[in-house]
Amino acid sequence: MDGRPAGFSGATFVGDRLFVTASVEDTADAVLDGPVLGSFVGVLDLKKNTGTFARLVWADGRAYHGKVEGLAVRRALAEGRWELLLVTDDDAGGSTAVLAEVVL
Repeated sequence: MDGRPAGFSGATFVGDRLFVTASVEDTADAVLDGPVLGSFVGVLDLKKNTGTFARLVWADGRAYHGKVEGLAVRRALAEGRWELLLVTDDDAGGSTAVLAEVVL
């Protein structure tokens, strides 16, 4: 994103799938924080050896600029659809929980 790499931030298994998160900050240092450019969610199917990754966006299509640092799969909604609970970090001591839906 804008020439910056995504950094792995969380993962959880559900059956044969591994759900992962990664975030991108505008910094050249792997340790120092920078402005958050966005976050991704990925789903790896370990049986099929495939993966799908998507940038997080709001329901209206605007880019989500929060830094996701962890996730839990709350429930399956239907075949190929899951509700996730994402935990974010604002780099100022605060965290929020965000509900998201993943559709494959």
